[in-house]
Amino acid sequence: MAPVGTGAPVVGQPGQRPQQHPRSPHTRVLPPSNEPGLWAAESPVGTRSTKPVGPPEIFGVTLPFVPNADTEEVAERPTRVCAQSMGALLAKAEPQIELAALPPEARRCLAARLYLKCAEGLLALFPEEGIPGSWLDFPAERRLHLAVLATAKRFKDESCKGVVFPIRAEHAIVQVGRVWEQRLDEGKL
Repeated sequence: MAPVGTGAPVVGQPGQRPQQHPRSPHTRVLPPSNEPGLWAAESPVGTRSTKPVGPPEIFGVTLPFVPNADTEEVAERPTRVCAQSMGALLAKAEPQIELAALPPEARRCLAARLYLKCAEGLLALFPEEGIPGSWLDFPAERRLHLAVLATAKRFKDESCKGVVFPIRAEHAIVQVGRVWEQRLDEGKL
């Protein structure tokens, strides 16, 4: 052993502990990540729930689901796609002031017409003959989308009896329909 004061290292000698340095008061805040933390049991931070919250809506109007579908999740999927897509497109439509001023029955009809337009577009993605090499069960998907289309038609027929739109609101429906068809053609759902 080296005598004390001879310049030999003190840290690491038996019975001696290193001096504790004060921790910085500044913490580093990391952005949320979909990756789990240090331990596998930690849940990912910043992830969203996979189950959508609330019923699907367009312009504040709740859309009907397909009756008697195999499972709730499968029946909800096309309706939720329509609600999300058409709702986003309608939010960008030009005469927002006039759309906001529509009475409730006109809003319901507007939502029903957009739902029908969306259901028609989604059905066109599933041709009767299917797509060779696809992993999808085309007959089942086509039946589901045919049921969604039938539900959307009934919803439109019930919602639009005697409803008259202002010309600017009609323009918004045409505008949203054109953008929807363009997105379908480009494959951007």
